Amino acid sequence: MYFNYIKKHILNVRNIILFIIFLLVGISLTLTISVFITFTSLKNDAIKNDIKFRTLIINGDKTKYDLIENINHIVDVEDEVFKKMPEYSVKNFDTDIKGRIVLNAYLDSNNIIINNGTNLVNKYDAICSDMFYPYEIEKIDDKIVFNRNRLLKPNDFLNKEFEITTEDNKNYKFKIVGTYNSTKNINDLGTCYINKDIFKEIVPNSNGGNLYIDSKTGEQKFIPEELTGKIAIIDNYKNLDIVKEELSKLGFTVTPYSELNKGYVQLIFYIPIIGTIIISLVFCSILESFISKKIKFNAKSNAILKATGYSKKNIKMINLMENLIIFIFSYLITIVLYIIIFNYMKNNYYSAYIYDGTILSFSILPIIITPFIFMLLIYFINEKMLNKNLDKSISEILLWSI
Repeated sequence: MYFNYIKKHILNVRNIILFIIFLLVGISLTLTISVFITFTSLKNDAIKNDIKFRTLIINGDKTKYDLIENINHIVDVEDEVFKKMPEYSVKNFDTDIKGRIVLNAYLDSNNIIINNGTNLVNKYDAICSDMFYPYEIEKIDDKIVFNRNRLLKPNDFLNKEFEITTEDNKNYKFKIVGTYNSTKNINDLGTCYINKDIFKEIVPNSNGGNLYIDSKTGEQKFIPEELTGKIAIIDNYKNLDIVKEELSKLGFTVTPYSELNKGYVQLIFYIPIIGTIIISLVFCSILESFISKKIKFNAKSNAILKATGYSKKNIKMINLMENLIIFIFSYLITIVLYIIIFNYMKNNYYSAYIYDGTILSFSILPIIITPFIFMLLIYFINEKMLNKNLDKSISEILLWSI
């Protein structure tokens, strides 16, 4: 009954305009919600899985270093040299672009989850990312790109050996015996963990230094700045400020290894919410005006329906279903456009972050949330405007016909 009537009247100019309104507002709202969900997810993943956000660099009185491990919420204390993640050229992985690997010290507090192969057993074993990218950052026309086809699968590199040359021209050869879960340990995708004693042997215990002129020989010499501090790994990001306060009381200088820009995080959090509210309010205003005009335009049709026995409830249902059908068809196109725009933005503006292990996952939540908001707004506005204008518009037509 309803659908036959809707089928005859749905393809008119006003419904086509309404279709375009639904499409434009739909894609705007979906993208706005997507920004909120995506960045909230990235923030939570970083706090939960990236140990760098739970690491503090500590400097001060060396005689008090033993007190650090007694502070609540500190799960591990290590030498400062382990904060370093040096990068080495690796010819074993050379292709059309040069091979490159980042070394990290294997610490118990890293909570490494082995996905393939084994954990470190022998002195020169290594475990690497299960999404392994052992190459230099790729650029095309000075623009950073990320070619997923270059990612190596575990079977491509497990049990493979690679060799590095240190700053003092010593060679070290490692065998890749396992892979770790890169989503649970956020690192550069070219990162491999090695035995911490070997790491300490390879990596200079210094961070830069100073140049000076020898007064006797006149030669320029370099004195490295020795790393004498400690790093402390905290059990939970939420406890970071508590630990910092306790360390400060002991007279230590405390620096977070990595920290979130709270102002930026709040900005990312509130802008999409405000955007969603503004878009919804603008949509409500446009929809109210449009439905009001549409009721007047359809007054004759509604009057005919009333005269042929349709109740007010039936007429309201026909109008609501017509608007919902238009929305559903527009939203199917919205979904396609959203997926295209999301992938375009990801591939063209997010490539640099993928190299650091920050994986941007597609979320279906915006596609679920947006129509829910839309249909609620359409229902309530449709109900409001029909209750306000339907009887009046029908009465005017009936009186005019008399």
